[in-house]
Amino acid sequence: MELWNSTSEEFKDCGLKVIKDYGEVLIKIRYPYQAGDRDFFMLKTEKDFIEFINSREARDSITIYKTVEKVKQGIINKEFINEALEQLKKPKYYDWLIILPNLKFEKEYWHYDDTIEELKDTFELYPNHYIQILEDPEYLEEEDIIHAYVPDKDGEIRPGAY
Repeated sequence: MELWNSTSEEFKDCGLKVIKDYGEVLIKIRYPYQAGDRDFFMLKTEKDFIEFINSREARDSITIYKTVEKVKQGIINKEFINEALEQLKKPKYYDWLIILPNLKFEKEYWHYDDTIEELKDTFELYPNHYIQILEDPEYLEEEDIIHAYVPDKDGEIRPGAY
């Protein structure tokens, strides 16, 4: 099985195409030897994407989601909350990836909510923040994602334990 190199133009072009087509791209970073630690980032500009990819550490695993299923996005206020809760009375899944992009690169930038009660807690914790509620992207088909690894300094790809 060939491993994708995150420095390849083909990999970067995939992310840039997603930004061009959808206005943003969801990225997951898995960190080697960190007991499953990972982060999600929503990047909106070509410049941010290239800088982000180029700043990763050796052996980081990078996943580009070519598509995401947004449940709802907007500013958390009373109207937004009412609409979101109504929309989620019969959800497709019962776990959502929550992205709070204005908290960029902070640990609270993303988390999972698994119940309506957890989602309500998120609304209470972050009033007037911009939020994106996504269906859990881990359910996406393989053709909707692309994985790459950051090479070591010698240019070799050596995935770590994730």
